[in-house]
Amino acid sequence: MITGTIVLEDISISFTAVGSAKGENREVLYTISDALSDKCETKTVEQEKFFKTLAIAVHNDGMPDYKKDYEDAESIQGLIRWIP
Repeated sequence: MITGTIVLEDISISFTAVGSAKGENREVLYTISDALSDKCETKTVEQEKFFKTLAIAVHNDGMPDYKKDYEDAESIQGLIRWIP
């Protein structure tokens, strides 16, 4: 299990990654809060997509797989966008 909180300017992302040791059914439960709008939402998504999205959010300057991973990252966005 991986648990953490990341703050990106006015957005806070708290997450817990859970799943079997064999890599099956790995999911991330995350809560994202926007301090400016006072909105908050919780989602459960595939772990692989979550960490691709997190990489894009942190390294939005053209990381190696940015173009390949963007579709997966876009697919897990909710009401509060956290990728460029």
